[in-house]
Amino acid sequence: YDKAEALQGNQFEKEHYTFAGWKMPNGKILKDGEEVKNLTSKKDAVIRLTATWTEKDYTGESYDIILHANGGTGEDVELSDAVYGTAYQLQANPFSMENHHFVGWALRAEGQVVYEDESSIVFTHPDQLNGASLELYAVWEKDTYAVSLVNGSESSEQSVAHGETVVFPEEPEKRGFTFEGWYTEEGEKWEEQAPVEQAATLYAKFAPVSYTFAFHGNG
Repeated sequence: YDKAEALQGNQFEKEHYTFAGWKMPNGKILKDGEEVKNLTSKKDAVIRLTATWTEKDYTGESYDIILHANGGTGEDVELSDAVYGTAYQLQANPFSMENHHFVGWALRAEGQVVYEDESSIVFTHPDQLNGASLELYAVWEKDTYAVSLVNGSESSEQSVAHGETVVFPEEPEKRGFTFEGWYTEEGEKWEEQAPVEQAATLYAKFAPVSYTFAFHGNG
């Protein structure tokens, strides 16, 4: 007490941050190794000094971006020319998936789209990434096809995803005819559980009701 001594040098570390000094209970910041005395009002009293940190400035430093096909065709792509603090335009999607189309990039395999194709992104600190690098996962949606249902002068259209089935309306009726099903332009019957793999126009087909007449001589 009443004798100046240098503070012990900081032994702590915090990733992505720089040590900024020791904070006293009254808010005053002491420098690392600073000579101090009489930090308390009583001799042999204990004072708690708390390490303070400032975020490290990463401006101008590079970081990696890894593009994952996420079920698509193609090897992962690693981009190493992104720089903190500078806008970076993502390259066009290099992957493909059969019967699917690319809709953007997610931050995890099952995630939602956060960046569209060729988006411009800016990061200033590693804590903003989702790992040691920025990991982006391709998001895919099934291709869809227009299916038209035609019943005489009436028609309707629906969008059906690849491999899904058509949603048919209630069986149509026509006086004097029996409904036989929905048929393609080529005359093939479309089974209700058939998967859709391309655009199609289906036509309601009817057959006339047949009757049998019996004649009696009546005597």
